[in-house]
Amino acid sequence: MNITLQKSTNKEVELKLSSQPTVQNKFDAEFSRGNYEVLMSKLEGLADWKIESLGVRVINDEYWDTTDWSVQRIGGAFRVRLFGDTISVDVKRPTGKNKSSEGLFVRDEQSIPLSVEGLTDAQRTDFLNIRKETIPEIAAFAFQPVFQLFNTRRVFLLSKGEARIELSIDSFHYRTPARDQQTDTFGELEFEALNEEGTAALLEVANTMNIGDIPGIAFSTMSKYERGVRELRVNEPEWLKTSARWCKSNVGTLTLAVIAVLSIGFGLIGIIIGALSLF
Repeated sequence: MNITLQKSTNKEVELKLSSQPTVQNKFDAEFSRGNYEVLMSKLEGLADWKIESLGVRVINDEYWDTTDWSVQRIGGAFRVRLFGDTISVDVKRPTGKNKSSEGLFVRDEQSIPLSVEGLTDAQRTDFLNIRKETIPEIAAFAFQPVFQLFNTRRVFLLSKGEARIELSIDSFHYRTPARDQQTDTFGELEFEALNEEGTAALLEVANTMNIGDIPGIAFSTMSKYERGVRELRVNEPEWLKTSARWCKSNVGTLTLAVIAVLSIGFGLIGIIIGALSLF
């Protein structure tokens, strides 16, 4: 299969803010009614930008990695994206300038558009040719789907002068390929620079933004791939995942509660016996 790599931008520059579900629902509802002040007035550096709604996108992503988690270890992502009639494989690698503690992610991104037939052919070899072109150091390793991400994205274009930034209000959840695990829904506000002027503006905003006065909002400290790995615990030994599921079950919770009560009881008895022995 012949592959042509198409890079929409040389660098992907994003500012990510995680939001609690109730806050996310509020932003989503207010923005859908055109009330942008609920958020933009509190974001220093973006309050006076023009905002245009670009509609709602339903996006399905599938993330892949080697069996020893090589892509995760380099801070990258290998994603198969289905959006409407569009299919693409997107490969991301950090540039070393990320400041995840401040929500800033700077990565190289290579995007390969595929037809349905092209996707089927690529899947037969676990995307071997694409891996050779994009992440050659992992081409020889076994490759597997890790989880799926289902995202409802409300998109807006922010503009000021020549600068362009895309704002996405994301509500998403994860599911394993076997469909035996599914997470709760998460919220994220994602600002992505669309041109050089937008990149300069977004970097300035990232350095000056103070989100302390926006309850329920925090800088994202991980990418969507990293969050999915953590939430689904897919890179943990099976015995540890089984133990975690048992602890969260009704039986496990009750058992742990009984053990805690008994431990407290025996501790009190020990204290009483110790006190009595002093007399």
